[in-house]
Parts: sequence; C-alpha cells; structure tokens
Amino acid sequence: MAPTEVTVEVGSRTLKLTNLDKVLYPETGFTKASVIGYYVRIAPVMLDHIGDRGITMRRFPDGVEGESFFNKRCPDWRPDWLNAVRGPGESDGPIDYCRLDEVASLAWAANLAALEIHAPMSRAGHMETPSMLVYDLDPGKDTGMAECCQIAQLLVEVLDAVGLQAWPKTSGSKGLQVYVPLNTPHTHHHVSAFAKATGQLLERAIKVNKAPPMAEARQAYLVATIASIVHGVVSVWVKRGFSESPEQVASF
Repeated sequence: MAPTEVTVEVGSRTLKLTNLDKVLYPETGFTKASVIGYYVRIAPVMLDHIGDRGITMRRFPDGVEGESFFNKRCPDWRPDWLNAVRGPGESDGPIDYCRLDEVASLAWAANLAALEIHAPMSRAGHMETPSMLVYDLDPGKDTGMAECCQIAQLLVEVLDAVGLQAWPKTSGSKGLQVYVPLNTPHTHHHVSAFAKATGQLLERAIKVNKAPPMAEARQAYLVATIASIVHGVVSVWVKRGFSESPEQVASF
C-alpha cells in the first residue's frame, strides 16, 4: 500500500502530497496521483491562461461521485511561496484568491482534489477591467455539439460585423464557449451590456437562419454574469468533475 503522505520536489519547491492512491474517477480507477501528474505535465501550456489571475477551485475530496464545493478564499495555511491576489468575493468584503503561477502551485491545488480550476475575466491587479468576454453555449433538448457549432458560427458573424474576433473552446461538458479578447480597457458593466446586446442580435440571427434552438441561445449573454469580477469560467486544459473517463472530459 502506498504511503498516505510523501514529500516531493517540484521545480525549486518542496511539496507534501497526501493519499496519492485515492481513486477520484471510480469508472476508470484514475487516482489523485494521476490527476497531479496530469496537471504537472499540462502546466507549461495551462499556466499561460491562469497564471496572472486569481482562481477559484472546485474541489472533489471524495472523487467525482462524491460532493464537491467551490473554494474561492485562498487558504491561510497555503505554502508561503504560493501567491494570492486580492479581489471581491463575499458579502463581508474582499478576499484573497490563490494565484497559480508556477508548476508547483498547480500541483498543490491538484493535491487538494481541485479537479476544476475556474478563472475570472480579469487579470490580477486589474479586477475592474476584464480582458475577455466569454459566451457560453449549452445545448438544449435533442441538440448537441453540432448545433452548438452552428450557433457559434452565427455568433462569430455578429461579432465580425462590429470588428471583433472570437475563438471557440469546448467546455469539457456538453457545450461550447466562444472567447472574445478585449485589447482595450473596458468596465464589467460595459462588457455585460455589450454581451446582452449581442445576445439579442444572436437571437434574431437564429430565427432568420432557422438554427436549432438551444437551452441558452436566447440568453447567450448570460455569460455576462459569469464575466463579473466575482465569478469565472472553467479554464482551458482542466479536468471536469464527471464520472466519464478523465481523458474525455478535459476542457480544451
């Protein structure tokens, strides 16, 4: 039987990892050690997307078939080398969010069974200024990824009409996300208003083109809520908390 605690070196950091043989994905036997290994290997590309943001962890201490919870507040007992960023969080005022900006910090989060990492629209130090807008397209009844792609193409046409470029990403669940980078300063209020307006234009385009209905098509601007400084969207390359094979549920 594997020891319940081991000490490892990740880069220049020393980490204590626990319960490495604990199964987090029962259908495949994927263990916590496997999850940590995945995040260490994917870190070189994933950190480019989350390293400068205060993240929220969705933790699954008993695996994907157990209860999960969102961990916004960065623990006081975190390693002294793990950075945190101040941001709005709860009713009692600002909180510190963890900033995962190196391989070791991502491994530390994985050791907490943080299968999902959610990142805000804003970078650390600029919480009032979103750097991107994300549209979240979820399929409705009797629709799937193909229909999501049709809706995304219509959305890209709407955005192209106002001179904006967009890139698609799977959510790792059933739907599709469309990312719009914002290269000039904007407020969250401005971005939310724009998202709502383009969502309404998208609704008209769906009717004109007789595109398939989707659960969120009429509210594609709902991601404006997600785009607030308090919330975030699931990051690229993360595992998802589903019972399917973990190789099939990473978000790309």
